[in-house]
Amino acid sequence: MPSILLEAESIVNGPEQDNRKYGPPREVFQRYADIFNLICPTHTQLTAMDIAYVMYSVKLGRESYHQKRDNRVDACGYKEIINKLTEV
Repeated sequence: MPSILLEAESIVNGPEQDNRKYGPPREVFQRYADIFNLICPTHTQLTAMDIAYVMYSVKLGRESYHQKRDNRVDACGYKEIINKLTEV
């Protein structure tokens, strides 16, 4: 079985065709933030980075309840997305 880091890297940084499933991470996470900001307008406006941290937190929460490879792979992937969002 491959390393969870290599698996996550392949998912996040795979060929451009893979981005067609949902879109480039910066655009996708901003879209999620825009949707959240529309349905919860009284809250602080979230950013793409905020959403990436929310998704990472969801995976950590799931892993703390039920340990599963998918949670760990996805958590690594979300951290890689967070890293990419910090790069300008």
